[in-house]
Amino acid sequence: MVVEGDHALASWTQGDKGGRALLERREGQWVIVLCGGPDLRMPTFLTEHGVSDADRLSALFNAAEDGKGEDKVKLWSSFEGVVMISEASN
Repeated sequence: MVVEGDHALASWTQGDKGGRALLERREGQWVIVLCGGPDLRMPTFLTEHGVSDADRLSALFNAAEDGKGEDKVKLWSSFEGVVMISEASN
């Protein structure tokens, strides 16, 4: 998990599948905004979903994920599509 301001990105696995989640801090609580796969590594996608410092969050997150190895990045990219959990506050 990487946090930048009021947004965070987390990688997760469940069995032989994985994905990523965009979280937002609201009134001191972390809320999952959406889950997805490779899209969450792209700053433009993050900007479209309300992340104010998307370039920095993306760079930090991608570096952290890449440090775990190609197999893990591939696993976290296996989530297909995007599932909205709650609306972004912006």
